[in-house]
This record gives sequence, C-alpha cells and structure tokens, in this order.
Amino acid sequence: MLERATGVPPEKLVEAHGSFPGQSCIRCHTAYPADRMKRHLLPGSVPQCETCAMLMKPNIVFFEESRGSFI
Repeated sequence: MLERATGVPPEKLVEAHGSFPGQSCIRCHTAYPADRMKRHLLPGSVPQCETCAMLMKPNIVFFEESRGSFI
C-alpha cells in the first residue's frame, strides 16, 4: 500500500496478491466497508458477514489460502 500512499494512480498499480483497501466475505464475497473492518480489528475481534455469517478478510491472498484453511 506504499504506492497508494505516495499517490500512484490506481490504474498504474498492479497488486498481484490483492490489496488491503478492500475486504469481503470468504464465502459469498459480499463487500465489507473499510471503516467497519478497522473497528473490529483494532480491539482484536473478527468481523462476520451479515449475509451468511462467515468470516470477512482483506482482498488479499494469504500464504496457503488455496488449501482451504479459512473455511
């Protein structure tokens, strides 16, 4: 996110593994607002999707995520 912070235009960025500005449900992919994510993460709670009650996460790829370790 350093590139974003310095003002590089979004159309010039290539974020190969995703980025933290967006977050969504790991099951139904419903978008989740960044301000609400921060309110959960700062005290250490885990946000849940209002649609399907599954976990929300940043729109990034975590190490070994493809193995299904989040579901």
